[in-house]
This record gives sequence, C-alpha cells and structure tokens, in this order.
Amino acid sequence: MQRVLFVYSTAGGGHQSVAKALLDATRREYPALLLAEEDFFRRVSLLRPLPTVYGWLTRNAVWLYDAIFRFLNRALPAARVVQILKAVTADAARRIVEEHQPDLIVITAPAVAHVFDHIRTVVDRPYYLAVVVTDLSSSLHRLWVCPGIDATIACDVAVLERLLSYGLNSPFEVLPFPVHSDFTRSEAYAARNASRVVADRPVILVTMGQACAGPTLAVVSALAEDDRKANIVVVTGRNRSLARRLRRRHGANLVIVGATNEMPRLMAMSDVIVTKGGSSTIMEAVAVGLPIIVASEVGIQESGIGRKVEVSGWGMYESDPAKAALAALDLACDSYAMRCRRVGRESDPLKIVRCLAGFLATGT
Repeated sequence: MQRVLFVYSTAGGGHQSVAKALLDATRREYPALLLAEEDFFRRVSLLRPLPTVYGWLTRNAVWLYDAIFRFLNRALPAARVVQILKAVTADAARRIVEEHQPDLIVITAPAVAHVFDHIRTVVDRPYYLAVVVTDLSSSLHRLWVCPGIDATIACDVAVLERLLSYGLNSPFEVLPFPVHSDFTRSEAYAARNASRVVADRPVILVTMGQACAGPTLAVVSALAEDDRKANIVVVTGRNRSLARRLRRRHGANLVIVGATNEMPRLMAMSDVIVTKGGSSTIMEAVAVGLPIIVASEVGIQESGIGRKVEVSGWGMYESDPAKAALAALDLACDSYAMRCRRVGRESDPLKIVRCLAGFLATGT
C-alpha cells in the first residue's frame, strides 16, 4: 500500500491549512492510500520557538522582520541558511522518513524541502518530493526554491515567475489554491441563516492570523464604537494578551475566539471578514463567498495582496483601521440584506491532489 506524507510548519497558519486541505482531498479521492502529516518544527527542538519569534516580530517589529527577510533573500546568505537548516534538522527529517516510510512527501512549507531532499541519499526508502507554494504575493523568499525536488506546484502565475527567476529547475504546474472542503460544503452555507450571533444584525469577522499580526485592536475598537450595531466576532489565535485587552475594553460587545479549528463555521455565519494579507484566510473567504477587507499587509511577503484582492473583485484594501472598520460595516449591512446573492468561488484541491498522485501511478 502506497504512503503519502504531508509536511508543514506552524510558523504561520497558512502552511498548515493548505496541508490539511490537501490531506482531506487526498483521503476522499484516494481512500486506499495511507496518509500521514507532520508539523516539522515540532520535531526539531531548536525550531520550536520559531512560531513564537515569528509572531512577536510580525506584531511588534515588522521593520526588523523585513530587514531580516531582505538580508537572507540574497544568494549567499540564503545558501548559508540552507546549510545550517540541513545540519540542524537532518536527523529529525531522517527519523520522520523512517517512521512513515513514504512513497511521496508533499511539503507546504517550502524551505523544509531542502532538508528532505538532502537526506534522500542517506535513507533506505526512496521517495518523490513535491512542494506546494501557495503564496499570493510574488515577494516571496528564494529559500522557497529547492533545486533537487521532483515537482513544484504554484497557485499564482506571478509567483511562479518569481520562483523561476530564483532558479527553479523542477517540473512545475500552476493550479488552483487548495481550500478545505469544509469551507464549501452545503451545510456550511446553511449555517449562515441558522447560526446568527444576535438575530437581525450582521456579523463581522475579524481575524489577523494565529499571531494577530495586524491592527486588530484598532479595527475592533472602531467597530464597537460605531452606532450601527453589528455582531463582532474576533479570532485572537495564540495572542492571549490581545484577548484579555479586548475583553477589558469591549467584552460585552464581542465574541472572542482563541486558537480554533472552527473557521469554516465562523466564515459561514459572517457577512464580511476583516483580515491581513494572509493567503490561506483570503482564499478560504473567497471560496465561501465572503466579502474581504484587507486591513494590513504584514511584512514584505504580503505586499501587493491587498491590491490583488481589489483587482480580483474579492473586496478592498484599506490600511487605515478606522476606514477599514467603516468599510466593513458598509459591506456587512449590504451583505446581510443581500445574502442570497453571495456566491463562493470554486476552489478545487483535487487538481493538485491528482497531479501529485501521478507520481505514485507512473513513477515519474
């Protein structure tokens, strides 16, 4: 029986969301395959603090995050990072391969591919290695390119062009962004009418990623102080201090949700979402048909995503928190009144899954 291993990291929630979407689609399309998943950072003690460090930088020192990004995005520093990454994590990657014995490894945290390509010469189990790049901004890092992999799948033409400029030499495809089926099932759409927080009021969902790296507090304050009362649902993720501050200031007017797996339900019951430029959250909202307000582009890697949302007709970009809140209220009231007209965009993770399954079927 053939085995597929999905590898991601939780530095940001997007890599994990994509892996879960692909795993779900693979399980439905190919039930005979043995599937497994690994959060790579959790297997390497030196990397476990990285999600916390990433969250702190994107909340408190984006300028420093961008400076590090620019410095490491040059050829020589990037090569040094790859060398260090291999030295620090090769043993963990080898143990993962020995435990799961995969025929195919699908990686949604692209930098990790360097390690799994590196250890192919020292493990007994041969396997194919594919990377899925789901960035929507072409300002991505050159670490996303690993010369030795068997296939690269991108979800945006401009992103593929940037990968090619960095030296991508593996076979590649451009395929639709994979969104978990929970966001598009009919029962999720029914929840829009069945799960109102307060009857006869629109619902505004505010989420800025697991680290809440964006103007959550300012946006929520502007929403709560507006005379047009709406249900305000705020996802604070891992940011417990923000959750406490919101409860102190606006607790009676908010529904506060911490780290959660309920995003399909929360989006289904909402009329508009205010978020940052995170690719997965945006494409999940697009799949649901939820109007989007991008209130922040956090760091270089999200630059241009707000503009992409506007050009694509998915919503608007407004970096001023008060104006973003006003736009959200305008859209929410309109969306609530015209709910029946909202239609989600088709998102088909099966296209990526079938492409990847070709390795198992043909051995090429």
